[in-house]
Amino acid sequence: MVDAAGGQGRPVWLSQGPNASVIGWEGGTILINRLVGDVNRERGISSGRFADFVTLWAIDSAGAAPIKEVGPARADSEYFSAGAIHGGYAWGIGPPRPGGPPQAEVRRLDLGTGQLSDYLAVDPNFDVGPFGFDPTGRLAMLLRPSAASGHGQPKLVIWVATSRVAEIGLPGDFSGGTPSGLGFRFDAHGLWLTSGTGLWFWTAHDGLQRVGDLSALARPTRPTPTPQGAELHVMVAGACQ
Repeated sequence: MVDAAGGQGRPVWLSQGPNASVIGWEGGTILINRLVGDVNRERGISSGRFADFVTLWAIDSAGAAPIKEVGPARADSEYFSAGAIHGGYAWGIGPPRPGGPPQAEVRRLDLGTGQLSDYLAVDPNFDVGPFGFDPTGRLAMLLRPSAASGHGQPKLVIWVATSRVAEIGLPGDFSGGTPSGLGFRFDAHGLWLTSGTGLWFWTAHDGLQRVGDLSALARPTRPTPTPQGAELHVMVAGACQ
């Protein structure tokens, strides 16, 4: 953990496996995803077919308490990978239920109890891209047509609670083909999107507008450690003040 003002850092936890990712914070607690396989190797037990499942863990940022598993409470039968922390829950996307309709589900994990519950169903035949919350609790999610559907355009959908309040059709030059070239951030001003070398901005009042050209950032003039021929992708990194 690094103090942003002073630049001083200190370790708060050390993993024995490489597959850990920070999802967010809740008060003084850092929340991370860990692979079941890594956890079970530390415990000296077999993971079986659940090695690639994910569980959420809590780390005390002060280092005063050991790392603690949050959930899901039944991680061996319920796939869940958290992607955001908001309102006392970890939020993520779950695959279609066996025998159910072919649509993914937004699910939420109670940080207090570790219980997992369905929240809302995503449009059938769409894959879920990045998602996030704004300060008021609105949920924005990027949806791309699934490979099986073979048609359609990516879109952004916004919910207040479980009510859909906006559906944003993306223009033809908005590159939706690869996840690495498309991303967004939600803040108090609106929704900021990056696609290729374009920067876009959306509000409920003004709609979607292209507000910037990122080509100069995507093609730096100085040498970089990027492998020869690799693309550079520019994303909005955080909230705008």
